[in-house]
Amino acid sequence: AIATAATLYARVGGVLLLEHPSDAESAAALRRLAERVGGNALGLAWEADPADPRFAADAKDVLQGAGPFLRHVRLLGGGPEAAGQEGQGIGAMMARLTLAGFRGSLAIAPSTDRYRMAWSAWLGRRGGWGCGSKTADPGLVSLG
Repeated sequence: AIATAATLYARVGGVLLLEHPSDAESAAALRRLAERVGGNALGLAWEADPADPRFAADAKDVLQGAGPFLRHVRLLGGGPEAAGQEGQGIGAMMARLTLAGFRGSLAIAPSTDRYRMAWSAWLGRRGGWGCGSKTADPGLVSLG
């Protein structure tokens, strides 16, 4: 069923992303599936949760397990939660993504529903959205 869905996505120029947690074995298993499907029709999306005890310990192994099939990282926390996430391994994960030449997308999201109000206020400040960097520099930043 996944191979069929991936083929349909590929026909319209898309990539079907399969989500995995901060678990190296899950990432490696999904990578093997993507390799069997072949081509660029299937990719991996990492739900990176710093509250997961495996996150800091296994980030390197997750990245190796997913390999070139990792297309998207959804990092829970950050934004208005960043101050409370000190020492959880986020900086190390970002460094590993950079050194690995990650060219996919990275999104930050509220870690739980209880932070939705804080995120709403953070995203709405300065009359725009996000941290305000869009109004400071209209260009895109290239890390590669």
